[in-house]
Amino acid sequence: MAPWAPYPYDGGSKRILTLARLLSDRFRFRLLTVEPASRSPGEVAADLALERRHLAPIFESVERVAVGAPRPDEGLPEDVARWNLPQLAWAARRLARRAEIVHAEYELAAPAVMSIRGRARVVTLHDMGEFRREDLTGARQARRERALRRATFLRRVCAEFDRAIVMTEPDRRRLARLAEGARAVAIPTGVDLEEFPLRAAEPTGEPTVAFVGHYPHYPNEDAVAWFLREAWPIVRAARPDARFLAIGSSPTPAVLAAVAAAPAARATGTVESVAEHLARASVFVAPVRLGAGIKGKLLEAFSLGVPAAATPTAARGLGARDGRELSVSASAPGLAAAVLELLSSEPLRRRRALAARRFVERRFDWRACAGRLGDEYERVLEERSRGARRRH
Repeated sequence: MAPWAPYPYDGGSKRILTLARLLSDRFRFRLLTVEPASRSPGEVAADLALERRHLAPIFESVERVAVGAPRPDEGLPEDVARWNLPQLAWAARRLARRAEIVHAEYELAAPAVMSIRGRARVVTLHDMGEFRREDLTGARQARRERALRRATFLRRVCAEFDRAIVMTEPDRRRLARLAEGARAVAIPTGVDLEEFPLRAAEPTGEPTVAFVGHYPHYPNEDAVAWFLREAWPIVRAARPDARFLAIGSSPTPAVLAAVAAAPAARATGTVESVAEHLARASVFVAPVRLGAGIKGKLLEAFSLGVPAAATPTAARGLGARDGRELSVSASAPGLAAAVLELLSSEPLRRRRALAARRFVERRFDWRACAGRLGDEYERVLEERSRGARRRH
């Protein structure tokens, strides 16, 4: 179950689709998701076309629940409470009668799945360190209260679910500290090595620095705005021929304003192929300051052989080495210097590209990640079966 249809325009949705596709020979999948409110006939038709293209080949059925008024629950985090929909919980219980495992994608879907009894339940916490605008604004006391509410909710989730899937071992350890007895497993986000093949040669022409993101996700919006404001002027002062490209879906007003204010910067909007656009970049930059987990955007750049510079926040979950597979700096001047160093040396770019490609081949092939999730499903079912035998 996902709180929105997982079309492959953001990292979380790509993960859902890829894992289900690669596990379709071991398991059958049905999708329950939420119907966006107030859609025009044209939007409905476009959504159905997207469903036929992206979802129908993977899921045996796709059911959409119309958005209604959420059920009041003062104990839930504000964003989760908006998805606490009675009709979604009812649909989840009905569909669960024909399922052995119910998998909630994102903590937003957890309340509906927690209403199900007698079935194995799995939840994926896509970003254990995710920050939202409301988490960064307002009085300190209000921020503390929001953080406490989220921690309390995560403890409830861990108590209710048979497994909590997180992206990295640090995420798993953090969840274990937060919720004693949490049955948490780290299964990383991977990369499709065929969709993002090692490019044969570097692009020619003006040097391009690229970023990839789904921009309604606030950490991506913040990354672009911060980089263009603080680091890009330093890059342009040294390399006035450099261009910046913000690749990805739904650029927000803040992203569009940052791009408009920065020299030689452009946003693509939703593109048919991220790989095609990213492969034209000279350098990939991941100036992400908020969140945790694994950044699929970096894996895609690594797979293509686009040399990368990143903040510690963006690089932390990967285990990649500064100076070997990528360049890492927390400050805007440091990140600008890393980009300029890569732009100035073709041999350095070539070494980084090959080292990064070998790194993802060893550790982040989607097929291995899917196999681990499939094995975890089977362990959960076996645990349930053993528990049922003991009770009888």
